[in-house]
Amino acid sequence: MRKPSRLVLGATCAAALLAAPATASASSTAVADPTLVNKVITPAQFPGYKVLAKPTVTNPDASAACGGKAPAGTTSVATALGVTSRRGTLTRATGITESLSEFSSPAVAKATFARARKVIVGCVSKAASGSDVRIRATVGRTPVVKGASHAFTVVTTSSVTVTVNGKTSRASGSTRTYIYLSGRYIVSVVPSRTTTRVSGRTLTTVSTDTAFSRRLGVRAGTYAVAALQS
Repeated sequence: MRKPSRLVLGATCAAALLAAPATASASSTAVADPTLVNKVITPAQFPGYKVLAKPTVTNPDASAACGGKAPAGTTSVATALGVTSRRGTLTRATGITESLSEFSSPAVAKATFARARKVIVGCVSKAASGSDVRIRATVGRTPVVKGASHAFTVVTTSSVTVTVNGKTSRASGSTRTYIYLSGRYIVSVVPSRTTTRVSGRTLTTVSTDTAFSRRLGVRAGTYAVAALQS
């Protein structure tokens, strides 16, 4: 039986698609650009948040998202910020995950962006196929923030229940991913609000797509795109 971590398929697939090509191309052979770590969101922009995943730059040779290889010259960086509060058996967490991909040219970035919007729904369904996760994805609109030329959102609704050694884990809810095109960059931002409760031998986690998380996503997207203009 699969683990509950499969619940994040929708969000991670949306981000992973950004490394997939619009057309067939050779694997990336360029050296990862270390300066990309200076172009992502930081706790300075979100007081009280901590770094959950240190910015890490990679030079992807291939992407498993819907098959295909990353366009030559693609460099990516990912980071995550968050804040957590606990009260007894209840834990509330708010987080932001950013994935930033830099392409060899604005044209390659634009083509990749267009492809991602076209195939993301099918990709999410394909990624979840054969797992215990029930997942559905829809593509929607979002305001284009300053510095970006295009934007869209992907909303994923999913649920899974897993029992191992008499312990049950349930996870369900909705996640909204914000994807922006800015020159030769594509930015993916995933805000999250989760509540986890322990009751006996059952762990229940619920993710909610609220007005707060949507404001947080747009705010993070605004900061993320603005960082690319410097």
